[in-house]
Amino acid sequence: MSEHNESRDKDLLEELGYEIQDVPARPVALGLVPFFGTVVVTIIVAYFFFVWVAPEMTRRPASTQLERTRKPAEGIPLIQTNVTAHKDMVDVIQEERKKESTYGWTDRKTGHVHIPIDRAMAQVLAEGLPSRANARVPEGEIPPTVLAEEQR
Repeated sequence: MSEHNESRDKDLLEELGYEIQDVPARPVALGLVPFFGTVVVTIIVAYFFFVWVAPEMTRRPASTQLERTRKPAEGIPLIQTNVTAHKDMVDVIQEERKKESTYGWTDRKTGHVHIPIDRAMAQVLAEGLPSRANARVPEGEIPPTVLAEEQR
């Protein structure tokens, strides 16, 4: 192996335009301390400004905190977040479950009502499905009335 000449390498690197010294760490560290100190102080000052000077910007009154507007004013589009979409889905599911398990009016004017699903299934089993008087049965099929009489 040949003998390594470090001074020759430095001269060659300097000729090629490379830095031959490392960046001193102490001045860099001393420069970063005031920078991060300034960032921390700015965050603390901003926090106290929003809490003490402008609290209305950061908090809503407790009375309106739980309220939620479903529809915006006329002409303003509805912006739906995941939270409001989830709340809407929960409301829809609760309404549907209530309808499928209680009695109530669907349309009072026409006399249409809804009944619980269990009650409706029991009624269909007991009475059978309604059929029209002039209903045509396709050839090769047994009319439902004949099937019902055979099962009795």
